[in-house]
Amino acid sequence: MPTGGVRGTPIAWAQSGIRSDSAAFLVTGAAPVILHLATFVWRDGVTTKDIEPFMDALAELPGQIPELRKFVFGPDLNLREGNGDFGVWAALDGPDAFAAYVANEPHQRAVRDLAMPFAERRTAVQIDAGDLELGL
Repeated sequence: MPTGGVRGTPIAWAQSGIRSDSAAFLVTGAAPVILHLATFVWRDGVTTKDIEPFMDALAELPGQIPELRKFVFGPDLNLREGNGDFGVWAALDGPDAFAAYVANEPHQRAVRDLAMPFAERRTAVQIDAGDLELGL
C-alpha cells in the first residue's frame, strides 16, 4: 500500500463499503474501478432458447447505461466443475456509477423478468479493482 498522499472518505464510499484506503484513492484521489460479477445457475431443463431474451436484453444495456465502462456476459465455458451456468461482468467508475447501473430499469427488468424465472440461484460480488486499466 502506498504511503503518504491525502486520505479521504467520500460519503458515497462510506455508505457503499468501498475502502477509502484503496491504493487508487491514495495515489490519485480518484474513485476505484468497481468490477461487478454476477453468476447464474439455471434450473434443470432450462435451454438456450429460454435465456435468449435475457441475453438480448443484456446486449442492449451498454447503450442504455452510460456508466458502464466495459460489459461482458455469456454462458460458462465449462472449463471447471462446479461453475455457474452464466456470467455477467461489468466495470464501473466507483459506487455512484454502480448505484446507477443497479437502479437502471432495463437492467432491473432483465434480471427480474428474463433471468430470475429460470434461475435456481444468482450470486454477485463487487470488488475494488483500484486503478485497473480497461483497455480490453
